[in-house]
Amino acid sequence: MADTFQIVIKKGPKSGSVVELTQEVITIGRETSNLLYINDHGLSRSHASLNRSGADYILKDLGSTNGTFVNGKAVSDSYTLKDGDLISLGEVVDLEFRKVSTSADSNATFVIPRRKNEDGTEILPTRADLEALKSKPESETHAEEHRASSVAGLKSCGTRKITASRKNWLRPNSSRMVQVGRISSRVRMAWLAWSKSGTRPSRMVT
Repeated sequence: MADTFQIVIKKGPKSGSVVELTQEVITIGRETSNLLYINDHGLSRSHASLNRSGADYILKDLGSTNGTFVNGKAVSDSYTLKDGDLISLGEVVDLEFRKVSTSADSNATFVIPRRKNEDGTEILPTRADLEALKSKPESETHAEEHRASSVAGLKSCGTRKITASRKNWLRPNSSRMVQVGRISSRVRMAWLAWSKSGTRPSRMVT
């Protein structure tokens, strides 16, 4: 979004008022025909003008009687205003020029690191967390999100591995059980033959 511009009346009639600058040319003076009308006899009827030029406003003196000044210096022809410049019209009226940047507006996206309790419920961010997040560089917030997601992934992976190993250990193996059953029956048959004959077999065939 483009920057916006304001004039704040610091001294003089309507002191404290804020004027949004939206027109291409804004005239200032004590006549009611001026877009910025200031009823003070220290101003000329058409005292000065603000002219939009791209992303700037240019201040021009319109041949005023008491002069136009920026930060205490007289403006003889024109001056490109900067944020915070103090415009003095004569000796009575002071105006502050403001350039309001909207690069970090309310539509900006912030990556909020996710935190969870031990029971798995998510912890909602507090106002203090959000304010601290706004002051951090975007790259730092992305790094925190990446670390949080990595730790969460490792925890879930470890849980899956442990659960799988327990299941494998508890799950009966049919082929293993059949093999054990066959060996047990052969041992029993060999024991019966040995007890009848009184001769111990030299090798048990499995």
